[in-house]
Amino acid sequence: MCAIGSAGTAPKYLSSLPPSGWEAFFSELARVDFAWIDAHRRALLGREAAKDGSEFEPIKAHPVEASGEELARLGQAAIAAGEVAVAVFAGGAASRFFSADAGAIDGSAGAVKGLCPATPVAGFSFLERFAFELLEEGMHAGRLPVWILMTSSVTDRAIRAWLSRAPLRGFAKERVMVLCQGANPRLDMDGDLVASPDGRLLWTGNGHGGIFTELLRREDGGDRPVDRLLSLGVRHLLLHNVDNLCAHPLWPARLGYHVRAGHDMTLSAVARVNPKEKLGIFAQRARDGVIEVLEYSVCPPAIACAEAHGGSLAFRLGHINTNIVRLDAVRADIPPTLYRNKRVSAGGRSFETSTFEMLNQSLASLLEPARVGVFQVSRDFFRPAKSLRGEDSLEEAKTYLCREHARRLCALGARVDASALVELDPALGLEGPWQNNDTPFLRGAGKGWRVESGARMYLGVRHALSSEMPPYGEKLVVGKGATFWVEAEMPYGKIRCSQDGKVTEDPESAGKILLGRDVRISSDACIRIRIHGDGRALVPDGARLSGNSDVVVPAGATVTLGG
Repeated sequence: MCAIGSAGTAPKYLSSLPPSGWEAFFSELARVDFAWIDAHRRALLGREAAKDGSEFEPIKAHPVEASGEELARLGQAAIAAGEVAVAVFAGGAASRFFSADAGAIDGSAGAVKGLCPATPVAGFSFLERFAFELLEEGMHAGRLPVWILMTSSVTDRAIRAWLSRAPLRGFAKERVMVLCQGANPRLDMDGDLVASPDGRLLWTGNGHGGIFTELLRREDGGDRPVDRLLSLGVRHLLLHNVDNLCAHPLWPARLGYHVRAGHDMTLSAVARVNPKEKLGIFAQRARDGVIEVLEYSVCPPAIACAEAHGGSLAFRLGHINTNIVRLDAVRADIPPTLYRNKRVSAGGRSFETSTFEMLNQSLASLLEPARVGVFQVSRDFFRPAKSLRGEDSLEEAKTYLCREHARRLCALGARVDASALVELDPALGLEGPWQNNDTPFLRGAGKGWRVESGARMYLGVRHALSSEMPPYGEKLVVGKGATFWVEAEMPYGKIRCSQDGKVTEDPESAGKILLGRDVRISSDACIRIRIHGDGRALVPDGARLSGNSDVVVPAGATVTLGG
C-alpha cells in the first residue's frame, strides 16, 4: 500500500477484514488506474495557490450574424444530411428520487434516473421522451439521427436491458450506440483509497467528459466508435443531460449557428439569476482569451459574486451542459476537475471523499478560442430535474411542460384551467420557440376546447381515420377532475429506415383516431384509449363519455366509443 501511495488505507479501512474481504480488495485493486490515482492525489494534496479570480474576465455570448430562419434552415439541412448524432449522459442514479418520502418514485426503475417516469400525464421516462423527440425530428428531416446513450457502471446493465425490450415505436435500434463511461475509485481527504467494510473500493464515474475517451477507444483491435460515426457521415455530436426534459438538443437554430460559424465546439448558456445558482460559470482567461467553464462548486467567490455596474452579475452566463462538438475536435486528454468533501455511505459507514472527473465542457479550454462558440438560450431550454420537489425538481419540469403544451392548445382556441395537466406527444409536433402549431397532426385540436380544473389529458395519436379529415374535432370538453388519454402504440406505423438513416413513416399501418365534434368527458371520468398496431378509434360527434373505461383497440379493428 505504501508503494501505491495509500499507506493509510489499511489501518483506516482494512484492519478487521476477513480473508474474503482481502480477496475482494485485491481483486478491486487490479482494476485501478494508478496513474490517474496519482494525479488525483497530487491535485488533492498539492499546495497550489487557490485561484482568486483575477486571471479571468467575463465572456459575452457570441453575436448571431444571421436570421433565426437562416440558422434554422442550416440546422435542419445538417440533420437531413445525416451529419448529426445526439448523445445523452445517462450515467446517473436517481438517488434523490428514491427517498424515504412516501410516494417518492417506485423502485421499478432500478434507481436509474433515465428510466424514471418523467412526463406529466403519460409517465414516459426521460429516455423514452428523448427517443420519441428524436424520432419526430427524424421524421421531419427525413433522416434519423444516431442516438448515443452514455451509461455508467451503475446504469449500464439496466439501460441495455431496457433498450433490448423497449419497442420505442419502431426506432431503428441499429441507429443506437451504448457507451459505458470509465470509473475510478474515490479517495478520502488524506488521499488514501477508501474501502467499504467488505473490502471493496468505492468507485465513481470518470465524468461525462469520459464520453470522448470512449469514442476514441479502439474496441478489440477494431474500429473506434468515432470511426463508425464518421463512416455514417456524422460530423457533429450534440451532448445533453438525461434529466433536462427541455434540452431540445436538436434545436435547429443552435445547430445552424454552430455549423455556420465553423466552430469546433458550441456551448449553451443561460443568464444566471443569482450568485449561488448551481451552474458552471463562463469565463475567459485574461492572458490568452481561452474559454473556460468554472464549475460552481470550485469557482472562486470573487467570480461567482462579482458585480457589474448597476449591481448585475459581472459573470452573467451559466452553462447548462447542452453542447455541440465537431467530431474531428474530440480529444481524450480532458483536464479533470477536483471535487472535495463528497460524503458517501457504504456498508453502514459514511465516508468523506474526493473525486476527479472529466467534464465535457472542459474540452473548450483545449481549443482555439476563436473556434469555441457560446450560444445563449432562454430558460425554456433548461429545466433540470435534480430532485422530486422544490427548486430544480421533476415537479417543476413537469409543470413547465404542462404549461407549454397548454399554451399550444390555447393558441389554437382552447381554454385550459391552470390546474389541469396537459401532455402532447412529440408525434404531434415538438413544442419550442422554433415550432408553430401549423401541423396537420393537430388539425381541429383546440378550437372551442375546454379543459377544466383538475383534468388530465394526454394526446398521442398522430393520424386521422382519413387524410381528408382532422384527427381531433372541435368543442371537446374534459370535465373537472377527468382523465382523457388517447395513445397509439405505432403513431408512425411501420417505420422504414435505410442503412444511411433515411426514414419514412407508413400512415396506413399507424394507429388512427377520429374524435368528433362536441365530445364531452364527464367530470371525474377516466377514459383511456390505447390503439395497437393499425387499430382505429372512433368517437362520434356529440359523444358523452363517463365512468372509468380502459379501451384497447386491437390491430386491424375499429372500435367506436360513446356511439
